[in-house]
Amino acid sequence: MVQSGLKRYSGEEILKDMRLQIATAAWGPASMLPGRRELAKQYGVSTVTVGKAIDALVAEKMLRVDDRRGTFVAVPSGPAELPSAPRGLTVGVVGPLYLDHDSHSNQWFRQIVQAVEHEYSDEDRGSIFTNLVQNGVPIPLAEAVEMAIQTGIDGLVVIAIEHNPADIAAAIETTHRHGIPVVFITSTDIRLPVPHVSPDGFDAGYQAAQHVIRQGARRCSFFAPFHSWWTVERGNGIAAAWEQAGLDPKAVEKLPLDTTPWRKEQEPVEFGFTTASAAFAHG
Repeated sequence: MVQSGLKRYSGEEILKDMRLQIATAAWGPASMLPGRRELAKQYGVSTVTVGKAIDALVAEKMLRVDDRRGTFVAVPSGPAELPSAPRGLTVGVVGPLYLDHDSHSNQWFRQIVQAVEHEYSDEDRGSIFTNLVQNGVPIPLAEAVEMAIQTGIDGLVVIAIEHNPADIAAAIETTHRHGIPVVFITSTDIRLPVPHVSPDGFDAGYQAAQHVIRQGARRCSFFAPFHSWWTVERGNGIAAAWEQAGLDPKAVEKLPLDTTPWRKEQEPVEFGFTTASAAFAHG
C-alpha cells in the first residue's frame, strides 16, 4: 500500500493502489476495509478523497458498502459474456510460446492462440500474434502488450495465465494509455476493471465449496500441492463461501500444511503424487 509522508497522493494513485490491494488479495474477498479515516491517514489525504476512490470501486463492483458495518471487498461473479467481434478488424494476441519444446502448458497456450486465429481467419478480419518469449526468454507482459499495439491492431487478447495481478495491472495501464480494447485470459479472477475469462481461482473454490455445503458438509479440507497466488485465490473462494453460509471459517483446512512454491519445471505427475502422499500421511 502507498505509505503516507510528505507527499500527498492523488486520487488516481489511491484508486490504482486500492485496485492492486484487491487484485492481489491483500484485501481478500468479503473482507472489511480499514475505516475511511484510517485510509485517509495512510494515504495522507482527506476522507473526501478516500470516499471518491471507494465510490469509484463500488461502481466497478469491486467493493460494496454496508452503511451500518463498513466497506467490504465484493465477492466476484463469473465473467460476463462478451459480444461477437465486428467485421473488418484486426485483433492482436499476446501469449507465451516456447518454440524449442512441447510441454503441456505450451500445447495449451498454442491451442488458445490457434482458437483466436481461427475465429479471425476470414477475409474481413485478421489476427497478429506477439510472443511473450523473445530469444527463449520471457519479456515483461506490459512490454509485449506495447509491442502488439505498435503493429496497428484494433483490439487485443492477452494470455496471462502465468502472470500475477501486478503484472496484469501494468499491462492494463498500457492498453488504457493507447485506448485499445483488451480481454485477458488469466488463471483466476483478477478483480480488476477489465474484461477477462479465467478457468480457475476464486470462482472455482467458491463454487466447489457451495456444492459441498449443499451436500451437508460442515468441515472442509482442500488440497493445494504447492503455494502460488492462484492457489491462495482458490482458498479465498472456499473461505468466502463458508463464511457466507454462516459456518465456522476455522473448519476450512488447507492440505498439506507445508507447501513449496510452484515452479514451472516441476514434473506435475511426480510432484502431485509426492505431495498427495504427504497430505494423506498427515491425516
